[in-house]
Parts: sequence; structure tokens; C-alpha cells
Amino acid sequence: MIVWINGTLGYGKTQTAYELQRRVVNSYVYDPETLLGRLRFRGEGANSWGAQQIDR
Repeated sequence: MIVWINGTLGYGKTQTAYELQRRVVNSYVYDPETLLGRLRFRGEGANSWGAQQIDR
């Protein structure tokens, strides 16, 4: 089962997701904002991917 939580910034989506994870056995929280933050920190965000594809 996939539970997709969507909504406005700052309304507790992440907190709600982690609360659900705490209550549902063998569940996982996938937060794309965390992944994008890591990629941008390494310089591999969407803009640099596009630039790399053009250079090749």
C-alpha cells in the first residue's frame, strides 16, 4: 500500500508521515525533499543534470 500525503508547506505532512510509520509495522517514509537536498549538496541537482547531458 502507498499512502501519498500532499499539501501546503508547513502543515505537518512530514510529521504525519513519521507518526504513521511509527504505528504501521514494516513501513517506510520516502521524503523526496530530503533526497533533493542531498543531491543539491553534492552538486547533482536538476540543473547540473541538464548541463551534464548537454555537454556529453
